[in-house]
Amino acid sequence: MGDLSRLSHAKSRSISPENFTGEKGKAGMATTGTGERAARELGQGWKVSPSVRIKAGETFVLGEIAGSGAIHHIWMTPTGNWRYSILRMYWDGELQRPSRSLSATSLPQAGAPTPS
Repeated sequence: MGDLSRLSHAKSRSISPENFTGEKGKAGMATTGTGERAARELGQGWKVSPSVRIKAGETFVLGEIAGSGAIHHIWMTPTGNWRYSILRMYWDGELQRPSRSLSATSLPQAGAPTPS
């Protein structure tokens, strides 16, 4: 809400298990997925696949974004021992070493300023 008064020409996008590219107008398009039984009578346009199951030892690419931008929110609901859920972010063409790598337990503190 702190940016509410600022005018901007920025484009807001949401990347989710139903729209990995963040393409405008493509959310809620899934007809199968983790929630298909619960949403069976709702049909396309509802959150049919609001999550992704990632098995132990598996790597999953959540999104690939070209150009500049800012991540304002990450929503994760890890199961099991969160310490073993690792989030790795790569930017500016880095392929060998992640720009940021942290366990899910570190996420709440990741954006917090360092005490002086």
